[in-house]
Amino acid sequence: MKTITLLIFAAALSSLVACQKDSTEELIFGVARASCAASSPECSRLFRLTRETLEEEVNDVYPEVLPPASNDFSFVERSSDDHREALVMLERFPTLLLDQSSGTIGRPDAFDQGGCYIRYTRNGTTQTWWIDPNNASIPAYLHTYINLMQQKVEDLD
Repeated sequence: MKTITLLIFAAALSSLVACQKDSTEELIFGVARASCAASSPECSRLFRLTRETLEEEVNDVYPEVLPPASNDFSFVERSSDDHREALVMLERFPTLLLDQSSGTIGRPDAFDQGGCYIRYTRNGTTQTWWIDPNNASIPAYLHTYINLMQQKVEDLD
């Protein structure tokens, strides 16, 4: 009887550990513009955020959204103070966005206004969006988050 109980406990513990590993979140967010000098820091400001770290993309890549998105990102870690400041991006992530398929929302960078890039991964599923920063061109539920994103990117400069 002790052996069966021990096996059940071990199986439950294994499932719990697997579940915890699957529940990792990663958010790549930032802003980019095509109408500036190539490889200029003003062209692309992207960050990768998890619950543990914040990293900044250093290749100044103009992000692609739709497959095959061959983004050649290269990240370097930022300070723990920057990480604490950026965590709000995960905490306030608009879950309604997850109901929308990956792709473009509004007309980002159509008029040299740039765009907001979001790539969200959770439990092995990744979705990516390229969003117009103009509130008049996007759903109301995104207004606060896109404004917050633009402010955080500026604050992390």
